[in-house]
Amino acid sequence: MTTPPPLATTDDQRPMRGIVLMLISIGVYALQDAIAKHLAPDYSPIQILFFRALGAILILLPLLRQVPVGGWITRRPWLMLVRCAAGAAGMASYITAYRTMSLADVSAVGFSGVLLVTALSMLVLKERVDWHRWAAIVVGFIGVLIILRPGVGAISIGAAWSLGGALGFAIMTLSVKALARSEHPVMITVYFTLFSVAVLGAFLPAVWREPDLAGYAWLLGQGMLCGTGQLLMSTSLKLAPASTVTPFSYTIIIYGLVIGYFWFGDLPDPFMLLGSAVLIGSCLYLARREKMALN
Repeated sequence: MTTPPPLATTDDQRPMRGIVLMLISIGVYALQDAIAKHLAPDYSPIQILFFRALGAILILLPLLRQVPVGGWITRRPWLMLVRCAAGAAGMASYITAYRTMSLADVSAVGFSGVLLVTALSMLVLKERVDWHRWAAIVVGFIGVLIILRPGVGAISIGAAWSLGGALGFAIMTLSVKALARSEHPVMITVYFTLFSVAVLGAFLPAVWREPDLAGYAWLLGQGMLCGTGQLLMSTSLKLAPASTVTPFSYTIIIYGLVIGYFWFGDLPDPFMLLGSAVLIGSCLYLARREKMALN
């Protein structure tokens, strides 16, 4: 599960088109995740993410003109570094988890990052979180526990990586929310992409495995899907308020179930389905409370 924070928003309100584009963007991200799972047994997360960044650059080039002259210098370099490092670490954790867990399981556990964002926003961003949302957070994590079933046995290493990915997603999202107060959203995204190319590229020789032609296509293709998903999500948020379209991000779990079944032959067990239902319900309630707070 690698859906990033949105690139940009406007006051242009066309909700139904925005919702449709959000659903398509989440589907694109789910397909990108499936390709990452397909590649995970053969390539290092470093190599996968390096090519993801390269592919994303090709798609995101048209956005560069949105940044005004002089808008490429960050005013908060250390926070930008935290955003980039957390994003890369979170994505690498998800890819590692794909080696031992189904696509749907990683998507479901990773979705708990939405809960972490709300919980940590009070501590990091000093935002007020009322008792309704705290209750929803607790219920949501009960859903995660149902999925992981720690009482049945030790939590698997794949589940631990998924939780690490969720934490990375939460830190990344909070960093973007803080950076958005002073930085252009496209600049934030481009910085992360360039960071991934530069830093991961430095480690690439140590983990390099020469792909064949099909391997190059898969590696670059998942990056281009990532960039496409970001463009679609950005457009979605230009057409409708974030409180209207972001609740539909829960469909990443449904996409994971469907793609995981038809591509990898994964069959979800009753605990996964029940835990996912609890988790989705709590996140939808959080979104509803957020929308009420804005009105």
